[in-house]
Amino acid sequence: MKPIFAPDLTRTWGVPLLIAACIVLLPLGRSVELPMAVMAITGLVWLVRRPGTILGQTEFKLFMGLFACLWLPMALASFDAIHRPRAVETTLVFLRFLFMGACMLYWLRAPQTRTRVTAIVGVALAFWVLDGLVQALRGVNLFGQPMIDGQLTGVFHPKQTMGMVLATLTPVFLLWLGPLARRRPVLWLLVPAYAVVILLTGKRAAWLLSAIALVMVAVWALRSSSAKRRHLWAAGLAVCVLVGGLAWQSPHFQAKWQVTTGLFSADAGKADAATSYRLTIWRVGVRMFEDHWVNGIGPRSFRNLYPAYAQEGDLFMQLNPHSGPTHPHQITLEIAVESGVIGLAGFALLWGWIVREWLRAWRVQATAYLAWLTAAALALFPLNAANALYDAFWSGVSFWLLLMALAHRPPPAAHDA
Repeated sequence: MKPIFAPDLTRTWGVPLLIAACIVLLPLGRSVELPMAVMAITGLVWLVRRPGTILGQTEFKLFMGLFACLWLPMALASFDAIHRPRAVETTLVFLRFLFMGACMLYWLRAPQTRTRVTAIVGVALAFWVLDGLVQALRGVNLFGQPMIDGQLTGVFHPKQTMGMVLATLTPVFLLWLGPLARRRPVLWLLVPAYAVVILLTGKRAAWLLSAIALVMVAVWALRSSSAKRRHLWAAGLAVCVLVGGLAWQSPHFQAKWQVTTGLFSADAGKADAATSYRLTIWRVGVRMFEDHWVNGIGPRSFRNLYPAYAQEGDLFMQLNPHSGPTHPHQITLEIAVESGVIGLAGFALLWGWIVREWLRAWRVQATAYLAWLTAAALALFPLNAANALYDAFWSGVSFWLLLMALAHRPPPAAHDA
């Protein structure tokens, strides 16, 4: 296919850096929107100037369908949303991911670009882990930023989002590290270091996602590797377990675990505390869904309607009588509340595609595709109780990972052989 612009920018490091910046700049907050905006504007221009070239890509046509699974329910929910201005704004701003996809998937056709993006993201993740270890040992990281309440924040300080980002990108980190560590085995030490940093962030949702990722990667490695490599993976898993046991000695880690055991308590108060009082939020969310089950209350309208459904003595109303939590703190419930059963149907279709593609990638042993698709699945994990899918931060991560997965999707002939 002839490049839209000459010279072909995919031959330089500029394009991989721009694409990878959507992850590398996450610690800097809103600045991550800049590379997304550049690619969204570029993609929109290309769609206007060369629609045949962009729309002719199989991966982009597929992405349009997947995007519609999430976006169309948002649009339908916006018509009669509780807070219509915010819902309409959120829905319209989401379109930037569609245009960004047009640009990303065109550039990522080049294998060299995909390899370089993986390398840049891998180096960034390794740096974040090393910075987190410094913070754990010294109390402050390389930039002089301290921990918060005994939890690692790393370069994401003061936000406590590093654990979820690292956990979600675990398969990508291992995809990048594997070839390097096979040449220099000492680099395998980064794997237990990666696990320790996630543990010390103190985020139980991140613990769950990283555990799922490590188990899936280990099963895949045992299936596809030689006997020698299987022994290495088994040894690496043993080291991770050992390091996890050492991390268990952390007073903060033990305190977190003690609170978590409250989930199995018959005491409703202890169970609520074990979920960081998410049970209170979830009960409100369920009542909202019962009253607005068709198309929901509208994207990002949860906080506005929360006071009307909160019970007397609600902890969050005591903290702020005029506005509730920003989201239901559970992705599936968020979709149900804010876009109704229509949104749940779209989410189910998206997950049906993910499962089908994962099984196909497993069958043809498409390692890179599996890694990126697993990362996208972790970002969209239905039980994610930490992030809001309709929020700019996590939606950006989720769509970016989905686009990277599509860019690594094997050709149909190889896929269905």
